[in-house]
Amino acid sequence: MPIVQQFQQLGYKSEAVELTAETLTSANYDTVWNECVVDSDAAINERRPRRATMAPIAPIGGAFTGTFTGTFEPRPSGTDNTAPDWYDLLKASGASVTGDVATWGADVSTSGILGTSCTVKHRDGQFEKVLAGMRCSLRFYAEKGALWLCDVDGRGRYTQGAQTAYIAGAHPSAGAGQPFLGLTHTIGAFTGSIAAAEIAIENTVTPEENGAHASGFGGNYITTQKLMYRPTVAVDATDWRSGYLAGTTYAISFPMSAGTAGNVQTWTGTACLVEDPGPVEYRDGLGYRPLVFEFIQTAGNAALTLTQS
Repeated sequence: MPIVQQFQQLGYKSEAVELTAETLTSANYDTVWNECVVDSDAAINERRPRRATMAPIAPIGGAFTGTFTGTFEPRPSGTDNTAPDWYDLLKASGASVTGDVATWGADVSTSGILGTSCTVKHRDGQFEKVLAGMRCSLRFYAEKGALWLCDVDGRGRYTQGAQTAYIAGAHPSAGAGQPFLGLTHTIGAFTGSIAAAEIAIENTVTPEENGAHASGFGGNYITTQKLMYRPTVAVDATDWRSGYLAGTTYAISFPMSAGTAGNVQTWTGTACLVEDPGPVEYRDGLGYRPLVFEFIQTAGNAALTLTQS
């Protein structure tokens, strides 16, 4: 029987116990996914014994882990002090979440294990694929006039079985994402035109090797993290290269959505370092400069914060 691309379901939930897959309900399928793929990343032990032929003999399966990629709409919840459904993915990227406020890069006094692992379940029309202990990187981005989107790139412990029935009532919740229109960004003293923007939580997610488990791996942990901001700004008198050479820090604030209470999502960082700016790019004859900033932590402050209000 053929499978249809649009007929897929993907749900996820933060785990109470690391690597113990959660039971998902219809409420865990509220996110609007444009694309989503859960797959295995498996190794094979090739066998080429010494004998009177160049042909190999049958290989034997090796260690395997799972990957998760997708793109979703980061919509506000519409209710102040109530986090949107996708905040569980923020936790899996290393964020600390209190209510509808998420922070990255704050002082950690108790553990070097960042974030809360997540269970992901994907029905693709043929198989039911599950990742336990998933952690991930995230990239939020928009061009002017386009909807804000977020790319996910994660890794977890993989299992697969025949697909069970689709979950009834597993539909996107009410509310819509917003386009990059009428949203004023500030970068230090710069308040000029911005053609595009991106926030990226770039993690190295490393699976722990464990030959005692059937997959060959244990948990998946964040071992490095970079918090990046990449706007494309109209060229003006701002001397970004001097800021780079001087190590100037810039306070950054910009909304990802606007409106009534529970619909305003704002990114902030008190200190960002700009990288050496590259050449000007032209769009229909007008000059724009792609910039790259890295959020850094200062005393008493998180490096990066997302607040819904």
